[in-house]
Amino acid sequence: MTIFLFYGLFQAFVGLARGYDILSTLQNLAFNVYPLYLFLGLAVGLRYPSLLRKAIWWLAWFNGLYGVLYVLVLNRIDLFLPWAPDVPLFGQPSGSFVALMGLVAFEPRLHRSWLPLLLNTFVLLGVQVRGEWLAFVLALAVWAFLRGRLLRLTILSTGVLFLLIAFYAADLRLPAPEQRGGEISVRGIVARVVAPFNPDVAVELVGEEAYSLAGTIVGWRIPWWMEIWHAVHADFITALLGLGYGYPLWSLFPVIPEGVRTPHNIFFYTLGYTGWLGVLLFAFFLASLLVALYRATWRSLSGELAFVLSCGFIGSSFFGNFFETPFGAIPFFLLTGFGLAPLVANR
Repeated sequence: MTIFLFYGLFQAFVGLARGYDILSTLQNLAFNVYPLYLFLGLAVGLRYPSLLRKAIWWLAWFNGLYGVLYVLVLNRIDLFLPWAPDVPLFGQPSGSFVALMGLVAFEPRLHRSWLPLLLNTFVLLGVQVRGEWLAFVLALAVWAFLRGRLLRLTILSTGVLFLLIAFYAADLRLPAPEQRGGEISVRGIVARVVAPFNPDVAVELVGEEAYSLAGTIVGWRIPWWMEIWHAVHADFITALLGLGYGYPLWSLFPVIPEGVRTPHNIFFYTLGYTGWLGVLLFAFFLASLLVALYRATWRSLSGELAFVLSCGFIGSSFFGNFFETPFGAIPFFLLTGFGLAPLVANR
């Protein structure tokens, strides 16, 4: 963590020396500062070891109830924050993945939590964020193999399958949130998953709208990623150290709005700004955290939950802006610190 922090300071110095925008440079530097929240999570985990279980229960109910209201009603209300006219008053819920995994890990008898499980499953599918779907699948698979709970995984998967079959048979369709597009239906879910790989198949399911579902990946993300790759590998120095914090990555691809700092992929984020040296440092840092969390899985359920959630978050970070934004990175390192608390509880 220390090496990672000082490497970020070095990249910020490079960016300022090259005359890049100061605010953008400091925003990039936050990527290396967020891991300090690990110590806060560690302190809370040592002082209140049972807090995570209670927090998961409250999160499951709040996120489930608010999320259902958001998907059905709140996303269509045009109210914005007075100090940020572009930010809706009712934000998109993003806690379903954590709530579901927390209930699965902490609750020995799932029938006791059937209602929050059902609410958060609906919200997870209704918000239509493919990165969250990937994170949930990865975390659930890791948890099942880690604890030998393949039977519970089979039961959960079978339940979800029968639920989707029932929705398909009833031809249940609901409009998706306006910011996401598409529809909440079995066809819409399958089309959103398939669209980036085979838009023509997705078109057969939901019509011409499938091309817009695919456009977020093949329309601007992959081309932008390729431009970042070429810019970084223009010479040996940039390949090793990157383009520096504050560099306008959006300028590499014409359709990207000015000011967009992240390519929504943690690999190309670290490669673009910090080069291969930064990629290796961050990968080694995450690997060391995962190894420590794996050791903590045998000490407490909190360590187990932190480990499986971390696996899911890392997987989804290749398709979103998770580690480079406060709403993703700060909860991640708080949770990681909380999960590591059992390792140092007797020191």
